[in-house]
Amino acid sequence: MVKNEDRDSNEDNRGFFSDPKKRSHLLLWTKYAGMAFQLFATLVVAVLAGMGIDHLLGLEKPIFTALLIPIFLFGFLYKLYLDISQKK
Repeated sequence: MVKNEDRDSNEDNRGFFSDPKKRSHLLLWTKYAGMAFQLFATLVVAVLAGMGIDHLLGLEKPIFTALLIPIFLFGFLYKLYLDISQKK
């Protein structure tokens, strides 16, 4: 009796990944989650690099931080555009 319950639970797990509709939904979710993480990481790197440069130069105003954020953001959006346009 216990073996049947174990087998049923294993079939349920395989059923999720064997269903193409659920699999494509999962793949889309992970794709967009990855893009969000890349955007977050890009902005964190831009802020940290800008703050580091501002600190090294002894600037009171965060000039390089303010400049690097839109530059990195533009670079990320350009990379995203290239990735999307190549997949078509």
